[in-house]
Amino acid sequence: MIFPEINRRTGKLGKGIGITSDQDFKQTLRKNNLPIPTMDYENEIKYKEALEEYIRPAKTMFAGSFSEVRDFNERLNRTMDSKLYILSTRYGLTSENEKIIPYETTPFNSNILDQMNKKHNILRKMTKLSADADYLILLLPRSCIEYLISHRWHQDLPSYLKIVAVTSPSLEKDFNSETTVILPRVGVARIGKKNREKYWTSWSENNGQKHCQTIGRTAGWCKGY
Repeated sequence: MIFPEINRRTGKLGKGIGITSDQDFKQTLRKNNLPIPTMDYENEIKYKEALEEYIRPAKTMFAGSFSEVRDFNERLNRTMDSKLYILSTRYGLTSENEKIIPYETTPFNSNILDQMNKKHNILRKMTKLSADADYLILLLPRSCIEYLISHRWHQDLPSYLKIVAVTSPSLEKDFNSETTVILPRVGVARIGKKNREKYWTSWSENNGQKHCQTIGRTAGWCKGY
């Protein structure tokens, strides 16, 4: 994970430093006889006591291309009620304002996602959260989208829910074309400038649908979180 510094004067996030390279962070862990945190959420209390100065809201915990997700969600909130949720290997599905600690990320694959679902009930939580939304924006790696498809998660969503998924166009056949828009993902971008501008007008000017849920992975280290 890349842990971004926060400018005290402007409040802006910097590029950050990898936690495995942060000597102060590692020294704090050594003093408390703790390894670098990973998926061991069962030790959360111990870590939060030791890393109190490092705790912050999830939306400010990640650097790199996650800033694109964060900025887009803030823009959506200017005209509608938009909530951001982050798919995390340590926390499962966490809200943007949940206080979390820095942790070493783990690449997503089906086994990791199974572990996350068993520990954090991510599929059930995503279904429950989506029930109150008009739009659902999925900014997730292909492996996560494929996992959702394999569990037919999207088939249990309300029929009125509009889904926007930034992923490979080859997965379009697995969604309902009447309720889902697939935007091609380019590089590590979660949504991309062209996609943002293309759909911004329709989202912001639609007076009948004002609730949006955005689900993205954490993006500090670009492999999985």
